[in-house]
Amino acid sequence: MRTATERLLICDLTQSYAPHGGGGIGIYLRQKREHILEQTGHRLLQIVPGPEDRVIEQGRHIWVEIGADHVRGSPNYRFILRTSAVRKVLEQYRPDVIESQCPWILPWTAIGHRRAFPDTALVAGYHTDFPNTHVYRVGSQLFGDFVGRGLRQLVAGYAHITYREFDRVYALDQAMVDVLEGYRLTHVDVLSLGVDGQTFHPARRDPGLRRELGLPETGPLLIYAGRIDNEKRADRLITMFRALPASLGASLVMLGDGKLRETLMEAAQGLPVAFPGYVGDRGEIARMLASADIYVSCMAD
Repeated sequence: MRTATERLLICDLTQSYAPHGGGGIGIYLRQKREHILEQTGHRLLQIVPGPEDRVIEQGRHIWVEIGADHVRGSPNYRFILRTSAVRKVLEQYRPDVIESQCPWILPWTAIGHRRAFPDTALVAGYHTDFPNTHVYRVGSQLFGDFVGRGLRQLVAGYAHITYREFDRVYALDQAMVDVLEGYRLTHVDVLSLGVDGQTFHPARRDPGLRRELGLPETGPLLIYAGRIDNEKRADRLITMFRALPASLGASLVMLGDGKLRETLMEAAQGLPVAFPGYVGDRGEIARMLASADIYVSCMAD
């Protein structure tokens, strides 16, 4: 292992990347690339799914796409099954640090690489409590609560077996650290989320946004920003909105894209709900957020 003063090759490894309509991981990858290239002398290797295998080397940045099929029902995302292709990339570049950003398959590719090259440091980000959010939610809906809880317990065991292999794991808040401690994982740190205070600032509030979106100009404006899909439980936002008293005069903006967008647009016909779609410009996102009164979400823990 190199010393802290030497230049490192740092690797990001994730399934959770989409070139269009992606969420927090995509933003993280872009911001991390910008920081490393502008503020450090380290090199950065980023491995993500793509339509075909390709490697783009630009100075200290190496961008690798591993050809993968689309995730069913989520056209913006792909899922890497060809771990042999990932292993070849890791063996070719020999990163000093691998940061895993997703729970399925690729963490074990990183673990296998470290077993072959013991000097490799492994770090994992635990962004979503997948035994609960992915497994219990779906399992209980399909098979009932008893089976759902059993599946959650089984996958919690997988989480323990997987993440105990990493040198450090980080979560985004203390609540998730507590969850991981319940999975008998104690080598966990908190990486607090940051906010670009210059971009996301109340001064960007625009009184004309409601009129622009065809919404009433009185009453509280609620906003959601994210994927409009089952994982985020976006459908519950429309159910919630319908339950609000009409006298409140509320309006709702569903900012983002996803497989439920068309369905929810039909369900919200006649309601003061706007679906602007995916917005890639962060300044425009900041304007919309600043112009709303309440942020809403139904995402499971």
